[in-house]
Formats: sequence, C-alpha cells, structure tokens
Amino acid sequence: MDDIERIVNAKNGVGPGFGPGKNIPNAMPTKESSVYRVTDMDQIQDIINCGYVRPKGYGSRKDRVGDKVYWSIGGKNLYYYDKRPVIEASIDKVKDGQIGAIFIDDLIAIWIYNEQQEQYVNSIDLVRDAYYDQHYETKQIR
Repeated sequence: MDDIERIVNAKNGVGPGFGPGKNIPNAMPTKESSVYRVTDMDQIQDIINCGYVRPKGYGSRKDRVGDKVYWSIGGKNLYYYDKRPVIEASIDKVKDGQIGAIFIDDLIAIWIYNEQQEQYVNSIDLVRDAYYDQHYETKQIR
C-alpha cells in the first residue's frame, strides 16, 4: 500500500475504551466527547510528514489489521498512564467504519508525556507547526 492509499483507504475502527488507571498517579483522564488512539513516536513523525493519522500500511490485503486505525471512546473507564503518545479527536470527526485518514487539523490534541512535569502535555501546536513548516504550500490554502 503506497502513501496516498494509506490516506484515502484508511479504515477507522472506533470501540469502547477501557483501561485501568483511575488510581494511578499522573494518569490522564479522557472525555466521552472524544476518541483516543495510543501510539508511538513513529506515528507522530508520520503525522508531521504527511499530515494524517493513517495506518502503518503493511500487507497487501485490504482487510489486514495494519490497514486499520483503531480509536477508543473516552469516558470514566479510560485513562492513559504508560507514557506513550495519545492522539485525541472529536467523536464527531471519527466514526466506526469511516474510510479516510483523519487530517491533523481535525485533531484536538496530541498528548506527549513530559518527564519533567510528570504529566501528559498537549503538543498539538508543536506537531502542527512542524507539519506546516515542512508543507508550506498547504499552509497557504489553509
């Protein structure tokens, strides 16, 4: 699957979110009005490079797990605490079964754990700035 196909054909899966952590210090709570995707820094770099939350794209079959982007519905049962990056979007922007990658401007937050502050910090502005610095032409039509 090439880079453009990974944007156009991305399948979004949205399901209930559950993760213990309510009583863990520095755990990040979530909101019912948002969906979340726990990820890694490679995907954050991919967002900077292309502007979209897209699947890794391995494999040639369209139904492969690698062709899907999984999101969890936030709420009282979902907390993040393992210090991995977390992407947040409005539940209105991401639907289960929706085809097409989510664009960076449709994201609410990209939460990165800050070791010095010992908490998740919303780094969406830094990631957007890095994307638009690389894609100056896109910024002009924004």
